[in-house]
Amino acid sequence: MKRLLVTASIAVALLGCGDTEPKASQPFASTREVVATTFYPTTWMCESIFDGIVPIECAVPESRDPSSWQPDSQAIQSLQSAKLVVVNGAGYEKWLVSATLPTSRIVDTSADFAEPFIQYENVVTHQHG
Repeated sequence: MKRLLVTASIAVALLGCGDTEPKASQPFASTREVVATTFYPTTWMCESIFDGIVPIECAVPESRDPSSWQPDSQAIQSLQSAKLVVVNGAGYEKWLVSATLPTSRIVDTSADFAEPFIQYENVVTHQHG
């Protein structure tokens, strides 16, 4: 039984080592071995978790405010090619709803506790001008 398990494990591992060339029917097939983040707290968290095993890249330049940052096409391409994209969630990355990113590689750090968020409906938000 143990031999069968070992053989099955090796077969699964070898099957996963296929052609890495992106195909037209497989969007985002080409990935970089990097974890992308969207602001300093998620960058720090990933650096602590991965401890140098994989590179961590923050898509938002240090000189920009992450809450109002809008990614350009180069930043979107970088995020699309990352092995994992760690976001704050909870609506913090407003641009995320319009970006074409592989959802299977997005980790929303607020997803597990989204239910207790305070929701205000039919209210006027603070605006200028």
